[in-house]
Amino acid sequence: MLHTVAVLGRRPALFKTVADWRLPDVRFTLHDSPSEALAVFAEGTGSLLIFDTTGYHRSRHVVEKFLSLRGDADLIVLGEPAVLSGLQDKSHRGALRRLASTVPADELRLEVERLLSSAGPTGGELLRRSNGQVPEQVAFVQCVGSRDPDENPWCSRICCLNTIKQACQVKARYPEVKVSVYHGDIRLYKKEHEDFYRLARDQGIVFMRSHVEEVAPRGDRLEVRAIDELLDGPTAQEVGMVVLACGLTRTDDAQKLQDMLKVPSSADGFLLEAHPKLRPLETAIDGVMLAGTCQFPKDIGDCMLQASGAAAKCMG
Repeated sequence: MLHTVAVLGRRPALFKTVADWRLPDVRFTLHDSPSEALAVFAEGTGSLLIFDTTGYHRSRHVVEKFLSLRGDADLIVLGEPAVLSGLQDKSHRGALRRLASTVPADELRLEVERLLSSAGPTGGELLRRSNGQVPEQVAFVQCVGSRDPDENPWCSRICCLNTIKQACQVKARYPEVKVSVYHGDIRLYKKEHEDFYRLARDQGIVFMRSHVEEVAPRGDRLEVRAIDELLDGPTAQEVGMVVLACGLTRTDDAQKLQDMLKVPSSADGFLLEAHPKLRPLETAIDGVMLAGTCQFPKDIGDCMLQASGAAAKCMG
C-alpha cells in the first residue's frame, strides 16, 4: 500500500531530513503553504501530515483545519517549538521583573542571537541602542526564572549551551570585550558540549558561580550585583550590556489545543507521555504522538530524534 505524506515547511534542512528517511512505499509531497498541504487531505489521499511550525504564527489553526478534514489521519510536528505546546521565554514573570525593573529595556539583550546574525537589525554587530557603540563588558545571567520554586522549578536545558555559544561568538568577533557568565552551575547534557565549555574558558570567558540579585543603572552603564558562592560574599561589576537567559515554559495558548485533543499534561503544564520508559513517544490518546518541546524543553537534535521515532510509530 502506498502512503502519501504531505510535508509542510519552508526550510531546506527539513526537506533533507525527510528525504534521508527513505521509507518504502511512501510518497512525499512537499508544500510551502498550509492550503497546498491541506488540499491533499481534503481529497482523501493523504494519510500523514508532517508539519514544520517554523514561520507559521497561526500553526494552531492549521492543525485544527487538518483535524477537521481528516480526523483519521496522523499528525507529526517538527520545528521550533512543537505545535501542541511549544516554548516561550518566561520573560514577563517575577525573576525578570526583579532584575529588570530599574534597567532600560534597550540594554537587556534577551535576543542577542538576533543581534549577532548578519540578517539582524545591526547587521551582525553587537551594538548598544543607547549609544550605538560596542560594549566594553558583556555579562550573561543564567537561570532567570528557571530552577526557581516560585517560577519555573525545572531546568530549561538549552540555556547553558546557548549562552556559551553566544559568549564565544562575542569573544571571537570582539577579542577586546570582557565577557562574564553568572551561573548557579553549568549544565551540559551531551558529551561534546563539555569540549565547547573548555573552549570558552580557554578564550578568556569568565564563569562566576554567583546568584545575581540586582541589575541597576550606573550612568550609561549597568551594575550587576551578585552573591559569589566561592567568595561567600557580595560582588559588583559594571558592564555595558546584560544578556538574560530566561526560563522556558509552554506557550500561553497551549491549553486550547490540549483541550481539543484531550491529551493529558503533567503538573508543570507540558504534555504527558503514556509511559516514560515503555511508551515515551505516545500519549494516552490513540493516534497522538509527542515530538519536540511540547513534552519538555530540549534542543533541536533531541526534537528531530523524537520526531523521527514518532514518524516511525505512525507509519507502523
